[in-house]
Amino acid sequence: MLKRYKHRGAILDEILKTETNYLNNLNILIEKIMKPLKKQKIITPEESKIIFSNVEQIQALNSKFLEIYQKKHESLIGPYCCIIDKDLINTIPLFKVYSDYFNNLTRAQETVKILKNENDQLYDFLDDIEMTPTINNNDLLGFLQMPVDRLFKY
Repeated sequence: MLKRYKHRGAILDEILKTETNYLNNLNILIEKIMKPLKKQKIITPEESKIIFSNVEQIQALNSKFLEIYQKKHESLIGPYCCIIDKDLINTIPLFKVYSDYFNNLTRAQETVKILKNENDQLYDFLDDIEMTPTINNNDLLGFLQMPVDRLFKY
C-alpha cells in the first residue's frame, strides 16, 4: 500500500513539474513572441487575434491553477493526503476558455504559414527569435500547439 502512495506522490510531483514548464512556455509565447510582434507592428491587430486567439486568458487560467496546485502540493502531510479538493475542482469549468482556442487553431496555423511567406519582417523576426536559447528549441507553430497538447494531458 505504501508503494502505491509513493507512486501517487511521484505523479503529483510530475504534474507540478510539467504544469510549471507549460506555464513557462506560455509566458515565452506571450512575452517573447506575441507582445513584440504587436509592439513592433510586424503583424496587424487582426492577424494577432487570429494567431494568438485567447492565449492570454489561457495563461491567466493556468497561472491560477498552478498557484492553487502549488499550495495544495506544499501542504501535503504524509502519504495518505489527497491533493484534489474543492479549490481545484472549482477551476474545472474555467477550462472552457480552451474551446475558443481549439476552434481557432487551424486558422491560426494557416495564417502563420501564409504570413511567413508574405511578410518579410515576420519571417525575419521568427527566424531570429527561434535561434535564441530562451525559446527552448520551439517555433511559433510549436508554441501555438502547446495548449492543445496540454489539455489532453489533464
